[in-house]
Amino acid sequence: MPDEKFALSKENSEVRRVVNIMAENIEQEVEILNRMSPELSRIFGVQDLEEVLDIDIKFAYIPILCQIRTLKNPTMGELGDSSGFQLSSLTRITDKLVEGGLAAREADPSDRRVVRIRITDKGCQIVEKFDRARKKKVKSILIRLTSRERKDLIRVLQDIHQRIYPAEGLSKNKGALSLFEFQLKRSNQ
Repeated sequence: MPDEKFALSKENSEVRRVVNIMAENIEQEVEILNRMSPELSRIFGVQDLEEVLDIDIKFAYIPILCQIRTLKNPTMGELGDSSGFQLSSLTRITDKLVEGGLAAREADPSDRRVVRIRITDKGCQIVEKFDRARKKKVKSILIRLTSRERKDLIRVLQDIHQRIYPAEGLSKNKGALSLFEFQLKRSNQ
């Protein structure tokens, strides 16, 4: 019996040692990612695409415009659910998009009480320009990697996305605007 207790305590101390090592590794990895974060934001960010778009609205509104196009004439509630924005913020952004001729508010033909947001032709042109510029930027990054590195990167990013948004899967974009919401809040200060 004493040998069994010794074996268990030895096993427990080994488990504790491994857990401590894992915790230290995670802290080191957090520190590495934390240091890399500004660089990654700059590399994968889209702030420098502002010049490409040549528009008279805040750049942070573009993702909302993209969501309006993707959702095909959503209500404000639907747009809020998909973007993660508060309705009050979304109303102000939509006002600016409408003022700029990039979106329009329209009554729902099946229920005149419901207001839907439609992207205009001008808004579609901005979104298409944005998509082309963003794809060009991503391509300029990916061509620096080997085929294997690209596949690994995509696999890891898909895994991260699945773990953060398990119910939505890869087909939905819910929560993807949080970075843009942060940028929007910063630009409004």
